[in-house]
Amino acid sequence: MTELTAETLASELTAGCEEYTAQLKLVTEAEWEKKPAAGGEGEDAWSARQVAEHVQGACGFFGNAAAKVAGIDGPGRTYSELPTVSAAIDGLPAAFGALHAVVTKLSAENLAVEVDAPWGKATLGGLLSGSASHFRDHANQLKALRS
Repeated sequence: MTELTAETLASELTAGCEEYTAQLKLVTEAEWEKKPAAGGEGEDAWSARQVAEHVQGACGFFGNAAAKVAGIDGPGRTYSELPTVSAAIDGLPAAFGALHAVVTKLSAENLAVEVDAPWGKATLGGLLSGSASHFRDHANQLKALRS
């Protein structure tokens, strides 16, 4: 297993974001507001637009959590309403860039701090590793919406 460092996390996040972005770019305007045919609850019932708004906002959530631990300025709010696929594609680089900028400033000590993650207690490094998986999960969700 690769050692968890700011550099490996930044690389992991970039790869996850690239997977998500690739799927986002395949969504058409006609599919943007379409909900899954199978229905579902919670995130499983989201349209591509809802997924994109969530992912963009999550960049701020994860970045602010990391910045708080490190005692540095966070990205602030990265969520916005995304009325079109183009708006989502255009808005993602700034939101992701804000998260990435925080991650690259973290120390090994920062990564070892215990934090509250959406799934319970985790180290900051674990939370951020989970955020890379978060991008991939939502990339798969966009792919499934197009099926």
